[in-house]
Amino acid sequence: MRPSSLPLALLLASALLLASCGKAPAGNATAPGGSDAAGTSSTAGGGAAPAGASMQSTGAPPANLAGRTRELASPDDFTMVLLYYSLSGATPPVDSWIENDTSVRFAQPIDRDAARKALRQKIDAGLAAAKDVGLIRLTMDADLSDFDPSYNEYTIRALAPSSVVTFKSFGEQVSVKFDNAETAQRWSVPPQQAQLIRDRVQYGSGATIELLARITGSTPDASAGTIDVTVLSYELKSHRDGTTLARITL
Repeated sequence: MRPSSLPLALLLASALLLASCGKAPAGNATAPGGSDAAGTSSTAGGGAAPAGASMQSTGAPPANLAGRTRELASPDDFTMVLLYYSLSGATPPVDSWIENDTSVRFAQPIDRDAARKALRQKIDAGLAAAKDVGLIRLTMDADLSDFDPSYNEYTIRALAPSSVVTFKSFGEQVSVKFDNAETAQRWSVPPQQAQLIRDRVQYGSGATIELLARITGSTPDASAGTIDVTVLSYELKSHRDGTTLARITL
């Protein structure tokens, strides 16, 4: 090694060390003011959802569902069964449905063909209408817990991970299950507001939830199948007078 090469190597090493100083590790950038860049999602009552919760709720639909933009509000059982088959790509047993439907079975022999045609037209129209549905709006009992002072929150048990909403038609059952139930079920409320809310609802059955959810997929099972959804937002209302308790966006 020549005498002049050692100082040059040291200079290069020092330059590299200085260049690396001050760089934050990848993935740990913070927003101005020191808050996490992922942020939190505010909820009614002044609480906050865990960081990253908004990403679970508002992400784009899967690629195979991207064309589904229409909203279905307060769907009936018939519509939800057809929606499941539209989502799953499975062939619905239309002929079997028609022959076993009461409108056909109990029709007079002379009227039976007309009843078949009418029901088939209704099913075909329902399947066609389901092709672009990607959002569902549901209304149901919130099954609200009592206030938990340890966590400063209520639990909306209708959105619990174990909860499903069921629809039955044509002898088949379709369930709706919430992907982000663990986050969606928590309603954070400051302690000073908890008593005001308790005064407006009766324990357990005093509130209704009206929710908007994005369809994320479908899963077959023995009864027919499950429609998987992510809750985007919901409104809680008092059973007693219909007034709004909270509007929450996840």
